Amino acid sequence: MEAANACLPEFLHDYNQRFAVAPISDEDAHRSVQHRARELDLLLSEQHERTLSKNLTLQYSHTVYQVQHSGHGYRLRGAKVTVCEGANGEITLLYEGRELPYTTYRKGEKPPPVADEKTVNEHVDAALAKQDKARAKPTVDHPWRTAGTIAVAKAAARSPTTPNAP
Repeated sequence: MEAANACLPEFLHDYNQRFAVAPISDEDAHRSVQHRARELDLLLSEQHERTLSKNLTLQYSHTVYQVQHSGHGYRLRGAKVTVCEGANGEITLLYEGRELPYTTYRKGEKPPPVADEKTVNEHVDAALAKQDKARAKPTVDHPWRTAGTIAVAKAAARSPTTPNAP
């Protein structure tokens, strides 16, 4: 990184010599900002449209939001609302350009990540290993084996042993 920073001034000088173009006019053509800071935040936010339910709720990003209203909220039923998520994670609900007050009604859990083709083999191998452990043979002193060996021993004691005939 230090070597790159050392050669950066030389690179910039060479780059500007080859590609820089002088402006036609020295006058600044930028317009002044015509929006307030809050409006700019909303303009630059990620926006999604949702429809309000009968009880004035909507779901966005695994969370249910309920719009607070004063008086009769019947006119907002089925209304299209814009959900604005700012870069800092702040959520704003807009209806016809006005901010709506809301409460977070219920937060849900994020779904588990989907296994991609790179990790699916690891998941399958882990599941097979878990199944193999579940199918482990019982030990010698396990009751199933003990009961079986006792039954075999009793059966052997009842019948006389005869040598194998050729």
